[in-house]
Amino acid sequence: MRRDKAIALALIVVAAAPLVVATALYFGGFRPGGATNEGALLNPIWDGSVVEWRIAEDDPRLSDARLDRWYVITLDSNNRAEDLYLSRQVVTALGRESERMGRILLTTASLPANERAELALEHPGLVLAQADVEQIKAELIRRGAPEEIARSGGLVLADPLGNLVLVYNNKTGKQLLKDFKRLLKASKIG
Repeated sequence: MRRDKAIALALIVVAAAPLVVATALYFGGFRPGGATNEGALLNPIWDGSVVEWRIAEDDPRLSDARLDRWYVITLDSNNRAEDLYLSRQVVTALGRESERMGRILLTTASLPANERAELALEHPGLVLAQADVEQIKAELIRRGAPEEIARSGGLVLADPLGNLVLVYNNKTGKQLLKDFKRLLKASKIG
């Protein structure tokens, strides 16, 4: 009888030991280090409703900073053409899921009419908006974005609730596409 109790106790200890060790490690501060996203995750995520932006034309998609879908926001910089091209190519590469992703160009000042017309031809569906881009870059850096965005701009991913979530700087289209596909697959919103 005593031997049966010892065997039963040994089985319980063997079965429970990994759970106890894992719980102790997790709550003791040890966390697995591998991040799966390519962009810089903002910490804390920035509630985009505090962004004071003006839409170039009345566009109901951006009322009250509540978006109708996911958006890739291009921060105006010297790299504007490359960033717009990259965002267009990545959104197009999403295929049928591209309907769930829109694009915004965020500039500090209103663009001249000829430049707006040129952008409309080259980037159909692009929403033009104005805000204090330098202030937004500074806040993004404070929340964990790479400091290079202050000089070279970048792309910001906004969710349909208006939260700014991820920042991309100097990433390839493959990296963005990988992130966006994974995100849209997991997301039930937008």
